[in-house]
Amino acid sequence: MLRYFHTDPRFQTPEAAIVQLFVEAKRHQPSVVYIPSLTGWCAAVSETSRTTVRAMLDSLAPTDPVLLLAVVDGAFSQLPRDVKAWFGPTKDNRVALTRP
Repeated sequence: MLRYFHTDPRFQTPEAAIVQLFVEAKRHQPSVVYIPSLTGWCAAVSETSRTTVRAMLDSLAPTDPVLLLAVVDGAFSQLPRDVKAWFGPTKDNRVALTRP
């Protein structure tokens, strides 16, 4: 079952919205946390928000069926170092799609 969780940004901080998103993703497993434009998202949020995502990813157990699916619209190497660390040191967690 696909569930979409949206929080009203007028009523909470971006960090609180991130925490709420991951709490709901854990509660309704299996879940996918989808970021359609990771490059744009990184440019729009603070380092504190990125740190919050990392903390929430670290709170997931290896057996939790929660997938972070993010589309990098550009070169992966251009992402901030802290964001690149979300995906681990190997390329096993990344899929590169070439233009048709």
